[in-house]
Amino acid sequence: LRGSSWQVQIAGEKRWTLCDPVINEGKLYDPGDVDTFSPDLTKFPRFADTVCYDDIVSAGEMVFYPGDYWHQTLNLKMPTISISGTVVDNNNFEAVTNELQAQCSYNKWKWHLSNPLCDALQDCFDLWEDGLFDEPRPSESTQRSEL
Repeated sequence: LRGSSWQVQIAGEKRWTLCDPVINEGKLYDPGDVDTFSPDLTKFPRFADTVCYDDIVSAGEMVFYPGDYWHQTLNLKMPTISISGTVVDNNNFEAVTNELQAQCSYNKWKWHLSNPLCDALQDCFDLWEDGLFDEPRPSESTQRSEL
C-alpha cells in the first residue's frame, strides 16, 4: 500500500524476508512472484543478487518496515496470532489513496475488498485530502530545543 507497516507477534512465530527497494533496484519481481524461502532462481535469476533480511519474529516481538519494502512471511509455529498496521501520514497518504482506489476500482492486488468497505474508505480519502496531515513537521532545530 506504499505505507510503512508494523506487526506485533502475539503468539507463534513468523519468518520474514524484507528487501530494501533502493538497494535492490532492478532485482525484485512483482509481489508474490518469488518464494523467498525457496526461490526458483532459474525462473527468477535476478533474485540471486538481492540483499534481503531474513529473520524470525517470536511472540512478544515486533517488526517494522518502511514503505515500499518488499516482504514475505511464513507462519512457523501454530497458532500464529499477529496484529499489524500501516502508517498513513503526510508523506504517503496520496500514494496509499491511489493504491486503495486501484484495488477498489479494478482489484489490482486481487484482495476482493467488499463494496461497503471500498465505499467506507472514501471517508478516509476525503479526510486525508481535506488536510488531516497538513500539520507542519517540526524542524530539527525545534526538536533539539525541546529535548
